[in-house]
Amino acid sequence: MIAGTSKGVLLSDRRAESWHWIHGEGAVQNTVVLNEQMFIMYVSGELYVSQNGRLISKVDYSLDKRSSVYDVVIFENHLIMSNNDGIYESTDNGISWSLVYHTKELVF
Repeated sequence: MIAGTSKGVLLSDRRAESWHWIHGEGAVQNTVVLNEQMFIMYVSGELYVSQNGRLISKVDYSLDKRSSVYDVVIFENHLIMSNNDGIYESTDNGISWSLVYHTKELVF
């Protein structure tokens, strides 16, 4: 189990009996678990991706570094992520992202 908090991310290995911090970078907007990989979306707009269940690395994904990530989903064997800039696609489990649809001019 994973929990996003105002101070970072907690992970539970055993049915929520015990929790430990895996990342502490501020307030978490959303957490998504897809195929045993975690995506942590911070209020600040930063996106982190888990590797091997524990180590979390920051992903450089956006034209605008302040752009919030709204969601991450799987479509076939691709990851799809949406933010203020538009829609991004990853074919390498979230290590790199490509802008596939730009919506910046539609945001007000």
